[in-house]
Amino acid sequence: MAAVTALRRMPAAAPPPPPMTERRAKLAEAIERLAKVEADLAALEAACSWDGSARRAESNARGALEEAQSALETAKRVAVDRLVRSATDTAGEAPVSIREARHAVQAATDDVDAAVAAREALQARLDAAQPAVESARHAVEKAASGVLFYESADAIGALVSEIEETQRRLVDRTLALKLLADQSVILMSGPCALPGVSTMLSRFTTPPTTGQIANPEASATRALWEAARLALHRDALAPLPGVPA
Repeated sequence: MAAVTALRRMPAAAPPPPPMTERRAKLAEAIERLAKVEADLAALEAACSWDGSARRAESNARGALEEAQSALETAKRVAVDRLVRSATDTAGEAPVSIREARHAVQAATDDVDAAVAAREALQARLDAAQPAVESARHAVEKAASGVLFYESADAIGALVSEIEETQRRLVDRTLALKLLADQSVILMSGPCALPGVSTMLSRFTTPPTTGQIANPEASATRALWEAARLALHRDALAPLPGVPA
């Protein structure tokens, strides 16, 4: 008996995923492509941000250039001072190579130019990556819609049949309610009136429009299909409501 009880408490096994059809395979490729371009976009956005690697490299290069330029000015000053002191036989600061300082300035300038060019190239790639992401998202939506269109026909047919049956039952019950109200079996007003009858009959004679529906988001069936639609954007093997695997 304990074993039977334990078996009853075990959670039901998850249903198997739907087969990888040709359309779902195309959806999987589109999802993979979208993930790649989104990752590329995120990396480029990080690199091109104000505190990203591209701007840091440019800032460091400009700082090194300023130091090299300052060192060159120091070398020139020391050289002039040394010439003046040598003419008067007085000691001065140790000589600094102006040629080496100029080479350092040129090298630092080249580094700045390279850093600027790299930042501009990354920005160009970022500008191109943004529409690529939008295109990839559109491809996923199109592929997911294709899966929904071709694989949900039976489920949609069943949903339509259920709606028709529900409408038939609604009309049948409401006609009976209207008969009782017409025969004064049900009071429509006064202290003995049953709540909701008048509202229900007015809805029967004036069918509700989309704008009169209180809250479409509250529909459990709608939420089920919306969740399935969004799941397909992330997982090519996401199941559809009422569609056997």
